[in-house]
Amino acid sequence: FLHGIDTDPRRKLFVTTVANLARVLGARVIAEGVETEPEFKACREAGCDLLQGEFIAKPFIKNANAKLFYDHVRAPGLGHKRREEQDRIRNELIKLPTIQFDASMNELLDMVVHNQEGNVVPVLDSNQEPRGLIHERDLKAYLYAGGPDDADAQAALDFPLRSFVRACPIADIDSNADMLLVTFASSINSDGIIVTENFRYAGFMSATSLLKIIHEKRLEEAQDQNPLTRLPGNGSITRFISDSARKGNQDRHLCYLDFDNFKPFNDTYGYRQGDRAIILFGELLQRHISGGGTFQGHLGGDDFFAGFNNTDQTDVAARMLALKRSFRLDVESFYEPEHREQGYIEAQDRFGTTRQFPLLQCSISILTLPKGFTIRPDLLNDEIIELKRAAKQSDDGLAVKTLGE
Repeated sequence: FLHGIDTDPRRKLFVTTVANLARVLGARVIAEGVETEPEFKACREAGCDLLQGEFIAKPFIKNANAKLFYDHVRAPGLGHKRREEQDRIRNELIKLPTIQFDASMNELLDMVVHNQEGNVVPVLDSNQEPRGLIHERDLKAYLYAGGPDDADAQAALDFPLRSFVRACPIADIDSNADMLLVTFASSINSDGIIVTENFRYAGFMSATSLLKIIHEKRLEEAQDQNPLTRLPGNGSITRFISDSARKGNQDRHLCYLDFDNFKPFNDTYGYRQGDRAIILFGELLQRHISGGGTFQGHLGGDDFFAGFNNTDQTDVAARMLALKRSFRLDVESFYEPEHREQGYIEAQDRFGTTRQFPLLQCSISILTLPKGFTIRPDLLNDEIIELKRAAKQSDDGLAVKTLGE
């Protein structure tokens, strides 16, 4: 099933959805039959926990042939924003004392009495993998029981420790903040999340700490959003372009979209109507450009951006033209009937000359970076300027260029 996951967006989306669902349910996903590096990267990006296949290692019979590490599949360095988020998650972890699953009740009660840091105790198995939590409130009856001569108290100490273990959401340290929140929300009345690293206990994150991380992330996102369309702004767009320019493991398409004859429209109908046209285009952009491997952004004013990864150029162009048609038809409702009927408005150009301007539409420039091609991000500027000029001059308002050809 995984064959071709690196070139089939639908297959990758399906695997991503399954991996996310499994993570919420506390299960692990093992991707089998990974034979190439692109398939390996696609499975890792989809969120698979474990990978198996000839790309990692050839089949062997003797355990002695297994290696602890395989250098060619080491995870690459994280991006700046992702690294910041992971550091924030690590800083919020609490290293609560743990207890083994086969420990006695006496050991548990001693730990609870001497541990003043928290009201929960993580329970681990012999592999240091978490099995759940024991809550202090469930032990009150035993903590306040009678002395050593109390038969009921002594009988209670014979209960197996597993009787007090409650399920707790578990997430990997590599999970982003949004996935931590989804995992937490899937459990009712949870005090927090157990965080693991390589499946072993790494710490406990309280609900308060998780909400703090989510709040900080949402605040950063809001600062980068365009206030009019709520789309990602220049910071997010710049990071997407930089990542696309440096990563040559798949086809990438950078699309720039801007309105034609927007100034005359604003001069005639006012900036309020101009803002309505911008909001309309932002909504259409999100409707036409969605799914895995896509990105939408608002550069400002009437300039927008869309990005595609691992998608055919023909499909990208078709989706862009569909967006262009939808905008042209929908924005006509912003004009007076007279202007719609004649197909133009009369307004002054930037030189003060009164001319006829066609109704609003958009120009689209598509810059393709083919698989295997990388470039310094700053070298893209001249290509983009030239392509935008070509789009304005073309009959259909579309210009497409593939670098490296």
